[in-house]
Amino acid sequence: MTMKYLLHTIVFVAMIEPGMMDAPGLENRLVLALQEEGWQVQRLKGKEADLVIEKDRLRYVAEIKAAREARRPLLEGSLASAILRARVAAELHHAKPLAIVCAPSISNASLQELGAFVGSYGEGIAWGALAEDGLFDFHGPGLDGISRPRQQRPQAPGLSPRFDLFSDLGQWMLKVLLSHRLPPELQMHAADGRRIDERIANAANLARVASVSIPSASRLVSSLRDGNFAERGRSIELIRRNELFRRWRASHVKAPVDHRARWLFPKKDPFRQLEDALRSSRPQAGQRACLGLFAACDAWGFRFVSGVSPHLYLEDPCAESLEQLGLRFAEPGESADVFIRRPRFPESLFRAVAQRNRVPVADVIQCWIDVADYPARGIEMADHLHLKVIAPYFLGAHHGAVS
Repeated sequence: MTMKYLLHTIVFVAMIEPGMMDAPGLENRLVLALQEEGWQVQRLKGKEADLVIEKDRLRYVAEIKAAREARRPLLEGSLASAILRARVAAELHHAKPLAIVCAPSISNASLQELGAFVGSYGEGIAWGALAEDGLFDFHGPGLDGISRPRQQRPQAPGLSPRFDLFSDLGQWMLKVLLSHRLPPELQMHAADGRRIDERIANAANLARVASVSIPSASRLVSSLRDGNFAERGRSIELIRRNELFRRWRASHVKAPVDHRARWLFPKKDPFRQLEDALRSSRPQAGQRACLGLFAACDAWGFRFVSGVSPHLYLEDPCAESLEQLGLRFAEPGESADVFIRRPRFPESLFRAVAQRNRVPVADVIQCWIDVADYPARGIEMADHLHLKVIAPYFLGAHHGAVS
């Protein structure tokens, strides 16, 4: 089995220890979440696997281990066991492993600790966390769309849970709804390549243009209207956009991790070398890439900050993916030619990617969100984008800066 095949093939094997929590209910919620994001789900009988899920060319092998309490030693122990068992199953199925831990409740601080644990001992393995309070938190190629926030309050009987406006697909759909307000050169493109230059009429129209399920689009529209961010009527018109953008940027509070990379064979102009590498690359499923942050701003023509090494978004930042672009991870003490970042919301990022001179570039809304928290002159760049794009096209001249 070739490595190239392994990168695109994942079988999902879920095993939940009995007697710890509502395993059937948790599995049912997981199945619904998977189906909502377009995964094909097959329930299996027997001890080896409970579910097989497929989407596009992706299939994952995973193990779910449960912790009775949300204490760090128990969570890390359960996750470590899931990592080991998932790797064994992955060898059997010639696939990539996915390790999942579940507990009655998992705090944000615990999620960060688990992420650091996987980074230290999991060697980049795909992983996820489930909790009985509704939390789904997944990390790995193609998996981020499954993530769900914990429920803050009980839902009234007969009402579906409110859609998280700033989930992975939620952010992509917001970009689709806003695209017609941008000038043609900055507009998003649908999956068929056509520019999204008209107002979205209804949820069915949104589902078609954004290539999402109708239930997902309907829930987003309902949540927008419930939150007083969209007028009630036949067409979808976003209102209170200043507040919407404030909350959107605030949803990106989780600090990203940038990996330093060096060119295998450096040239005089590292930025042009990165553009050439992206032009010549042929990304496969799970290996999407694009320019981000200041490099993307430059590609759009918003040159305000210089001297920062370019950022490259990679869906799966592994040594093999870097080598295909002519890069390697930097050794300790080496400076960075390129910063590598795995996107927290890959669908929102990569579905909105535009081609600038045949180079994949993050959209301008994504640029504004991402540069705002960058320590080296990020606020200045974000304010420049606000002045040139956010305020004139989305907010109007009378609005103040989104801060």
